[in-house]
Amino acid sequence: MGSGLFLLGCVIVAAGIGGMKKTRQLKAIQEANPGQPWLWRKDWAQGRALGRTGGSAISTWVFALLWSGGSALPVYFFFQNPTPSRNPWAPLFVALFPLIGICLLIWASLQTLRLARFGKTCIQLQTLPAVLGRNLKGTIDVHLPYPLPHGINLALTCVNRVTSGTGNSRSTFEYIRWQGKKNLGAEQIMAGPVGSTIPLDFDIPRNLQSSDHSNPSNEILWLVRAKADVPGVNFDETYEVPVFQTADSPTVESWETKEEVAERAHPPAAPIRPTVVVSPAPEGGTQFYYPAGRSVSAAFGVTIFALLFGGAEAVILRLHAPIFFAVIFGFFDLLLIIIGLNLWFGTARIVANASELTLHTNTLGWRGNKRWDASDVLSLYPKITMQSGGSRGVAYYTVMLTDRIRNSFQLGKAIPDHNEAQWICDQIELIVGLKTKSAGA
Repeated sequence: MGSGLFLLGCVIVAAGIGGMKKTRQLKAIQEANPGQPWLWRKDWAQGRALGRTGGSAISTWVFALLWSGGSALPVYFFFQNPTPSRNPWAPLFVALFPLIGICLLIWASLQTLRLARFGKTCIQLQTLPAVLGRNLKGTIDVHLPYPLPHGINLALTCVNRVTSGTGNSRSTFEYIRWQGKKNLGAEQIMAGPVGSTIPLDFDIPRNLQSSDHSNPSNEILWLVRAKADVPGVNFDETYEVPVFQTADSPTVESWETKEEVAERAHPPAAPIRPTVVVSPAPEGGTQFYYPAGRSVSAAFGVTIFALLFGGAEAVILRLHAPIFFAVIFGFFDLLLIIIGLNLWFGTARIVANASELTLHTNTLGWRGNKRWDASDVLSLYPKITMQSGGSRGVAYYTVMLTDRIRNSFQLGKAIPDHNEAQWICDQIELIVGLKTKSAGA
């Protein structure tokens, strides 16, 4: 027992010394490169952005083993000491913890298999740093078959990671502030030294924040996610890339003017696999129909959370816990049920013509209608109002309307593709006369 405590103390002291050494090294690097935070991280300074799978696989295994070990002993003693007065729901509640442990072990195994198959990958950065208002360029060399039959999906995401609370009450949420997506076909992927070389080229908006880790409670991360569907374990990797405001960044005003000119010359293309159905409206004009169940993954996720909150509420009531907890869990469960019903069964229909714009919504017979004169519409734009998952999740866009007195209204919701949401905004603005059709469109 004593030797174990001594060994634990040595480990803690060694970790402290190692942490102090890393802090001194980081301070020296920062002093040598003032005002250039993209040189403060080793991989970025080398012109690379390392994949996260290796580190996340280790941390997932550690957490999964600690969770499984911690939940095994209570379960063992619970079933070894049965009592006649035990609540019949208690075994199910206790069994939930090892079930979570099994899921964590499966996830850790999947990450390990992915790491064993594809190895550690990185982005070779051609822009260091990537500049706000300019481009992110680079390549990814990975053990993928060439040619890659189904292509690859790429996403660049700006994430705001917010941590609140203290001690054991700390919680972290990752909010998607912007997301750009690309699907590269097999013809766009090149043969590389280890299999396939994937080209990376994203335009970066100017009106967003730079990468920032100065405040651990409020961080800004720019993440690239690459996904490819291949036999066996799919390739799925995330990289943090350096995006900063530099002297090469345009002003927000000049960037917005350039974007407006570019959009008029090259408006967003109609989506290949649209979520929203566009057709002539029976009453005249053009209708944009948002069908029920248009975002199955988001609806499924909300449903799972609603079931979990409902199950927790049932356990609370069965265990005769204070009514306060039942009210809180019941309120959030009701809110999730309403959101889930809207995602599964809610429809919306936007009808636009030269004189007016109308919105018709329907969720299981609960209807709503709203009308605007075309002259009262100032602008339309897409806005992220929902996301599934954290930084690796999907952003869902709502078409927003701003009227002449600067009031904002939500029109169609839950579009998973920014290009489609922007295209819908452009089409409606053309119909109601806010824009004129460009000669090349």
